[in-house]
Amino acid sequence: MWVKICGITCEEELEAAVKLNPDALGFVVETKKSRRNILMDRAKKLMKLVPSSISKVVVTLNTKKIKKISEFADYVQIYEDFPLPLKCKIIRGYIFNRFDFDDFKKIENKIDMVLIDSGYGMGKVHDWRFTRRVREKVKKPLILAGGLTPKNVVSAIQQVRPFGVDVSSGVENGGRKDYSLMKEFIEKVRGVKSVT
Repeated sequence: MWVKICGITCEEELEAAVKLNPDALGFVVETKKSRRNILMDRAKKLMKLVPSSISKVVVTLNTKKIKKISEFADYVQIYEDFPLPLKCKIIRGYIFNRFDFDDFKKIENKIDMVLIDSGYGMGKVHDWRFTRRVREKVKKPLILAGGLTPKNVVSAIQQVRPFGVDVSSGVENGGRKDYSLMKEFIEKVRGVKSVT
């Protein structure tokens, strides 16, 4: 099960997350509406500290700067239409109640993964039955996000059967990433038996 810890904002959070060896780390870049937003220069500095074994994901709503941002990431996670080509892989994010199968078919061959979320870092759970239906219909790997915590992630995986999971606020304490919560989350995910 692919695991992404999202919303890394500083070296302390980065170092704690790297010790747990997730598959990917996410950085919210040039997106003012997020409290985890960091500027491009800061993101570049932090990403240089990420081992090559961990994918670097830039999450952004800034389509004007996306080509520049894509130069220093392994993936860009974008929630809107985006210019092509980009210099990295693409995770197309959708807020669950805005997902449209017909629209998705038009871009499916241009992206690498699809992510279904409840909102932009809102920490709320959405209807997992809907996300399961999306996973059953799309051919791309699906990542489940939105309100996941160490307490509910096993149930989420069992219901949705995603390719991967994405967590941010669910492993925070006082607005900062908490090592023990990240550790518990990853252990719970890794402990789930095969769901294919």
